[in-house]
Amino acid sequence: MKIIPAILTEDFSTLKDMIELSATFTNHVQVDVMDGKFVPSISITASDLDNANAKKLFMEIHLMVDRPSDVIEDFVKAGAKKIIFHIESKEDPHEIINTIKKYKVIPSVAINPDTKIEKLDTIIDEIDSILFMTVFPGFYGSPLVPEVFEKIKKFKSKHPNIEIAVDGGVKVSNIDDFKKYPIDAICVGSAIFKAKNPKDIFIMLQEKTN
Repeated sequence: MKIIPAILTEDFSTLKDMIELSATFTNHVQVDVMDGKFVPSISITASDLDNANAKKLFMEIHLMVDRPSDVIEDFVKAGAKKIIFHIESKEDPHEIINTIKKYKVIPSVAINPDTKIEKLDTIIDEIDSILFMTVFPGFYGSPLVPEVFEKIKKFKSKHPNIEIAVDGGVKVSNIDDFKKYPIDAICVGSAIFKAKNPKDIFIMLQEKTN
């Protein structure tokens, strides 16, 4: 099980600091992107990321936006190696996946806690990973929705070869609960970046999942 630090901010200087900090303990980060429509919050832009010297890391971009196709190219140019879009977005998921693949980056799909997993059925043969939101997206520190774990079990039993990642609500105090389920990667935001020593928390979380 892999721990992936999740960066969420609307401030460029904070983004740069978070990228530099992350590079001291990992080579893989998730960057959250929000348009103020799909979720209420607004975050950094592709231009911000391009100027933050982030290309030294493997970046997966979590697009919490209504229209992913409007920004995919920009984030690829900024260094994205993987693009995660929401199945609940307003565009056709097949077209989004084709657009992502056109740029030679990895496509992945995120699903919100209240969305039925059957909504993924039509695109399951086009992707290798799913990001299950274990919180309602858009903010650091949102409460965990434990019902998602049973959805993960159900999904993995039907699709054992699909990589499962989760995002949200993870803490040192509850990481053992996540280990009970067929999860391959855990994206962790506030538990790492709001800690007094983020590197120590990252190492502790990774050790607990090994």
